[in-house]
Amino acid sequence: MAINKVEIVCRPCPKCEGLENRIRDIIKAIGIANKITIVFTFVHTKELQGLADLGVNPGMTPVILINGQVELAGRVDPQALKKRFEAIHKIG
Repeated sequence: MAINKVEIVCRPCPKCEGLENRIRDIIKAIGIANKITIVFTFVHTKELQGLADLGVNPGMTPVILINGQVELAGRVDPQALKKRFEAIHKIG
């Protein structure tokens, strides 16, 4: 599966803004390493409604969805984030 859409669900805060930049940098680095351009949509959802429908406790933010699937929630470890994106790219 290719990386098509990345969504962060969290109330606006500097931590999430930094997370958006980190995600963009990770995807760019994957593209450079593979000599491709990864075109994706990025969404920052600031409303926490609907998290329970995804099986996530609203207290576990930020939530990162990749292609509509919850991949990480709560404290986001940068290395885990990078490994998850690399794994998804390899599947695609």
